[in-house]
Amino acid sequence: MFGAAMYNAIPTLDVLRKRGMQIVNRCWCCKRREETISHLFVHCDMASEIWRYFLQPYKLDWVFADNLQIELWRWRENFGSRSGRKIWQPLPFAIVWGIWLERNNRAFNEKENSMDEVIRNIKSLIYLWGTAKEIFEGYVVEDLVLR
Repeated sequence: MFGAAMYNAIPTLDVLRKRGMQIVNRCWCCKRREETISHLFVHCDMASEIWRYFLQPYKLDWVFADNLQIELWRWRENFGSRSGRKIWQPLPFAIVWGIWLERNNRAFNEKENSMDEVIRNIKSLIYLWGTAKEIFEGYVVEDLVLR
């Protein structure tokens, strides 16, 4: 999925239209703009709120680029100390994956989770991925997800 994101090949509505599908292009998350990879994962109101949620506690002002590829490279190069990178590096991937899951939930299941639920799901992904690398050794999921 992330390789596809890097090459603008995720099957968002704009990509499907370019492949010849006759569909109305409207973002499943904000329902106001056309769904493109950059819009969905970076500039959509839902995406912006999620990014702010994770950046705000650290008082980080981040000006987002126009596309996801640049954003992922910038993130990789700019965040965290050596130990901090263990958590900061997977964060944008968890955000992108969480947004994609929520988008698909809305598109295919006609169900919208609250913003709090989407953020909890992203935190759960971070915890799950972090436990595989023993980043959260000694912690339980509630420590990250609910606090």
